[in-house]
Amino acid sequence: MSLEEHAELTLLLELLLARERQVLIGLYFVDQSQREVGERLGMSQMMVSKIHRQAIGHMKEMLSDEMYGGNGSSLVT
Repeated sequence: MSLEEHAELTLLLELLLARERQVLIGLYFVDQSQREVGERLGMSQMMVSKIHRQAIGHMKEMLSDEMYGGNGSSLVT
């Protein structure tokens, strides 16, 4: 990942809701399963799955938003 992509990912994570950010960090940076993330955050695996989908959707929306020029990014395809 380039420095530019890392900076963009960091910004996107900061813009997410706290629980979305916590779920993504657990799944992708701590390498926990959905069950493990759920146990840590006090929610079911199904809720973690739902929040994960929402977070990815929010990130895609932000990447295609006007503030990013509407042309997306190499981070999410």
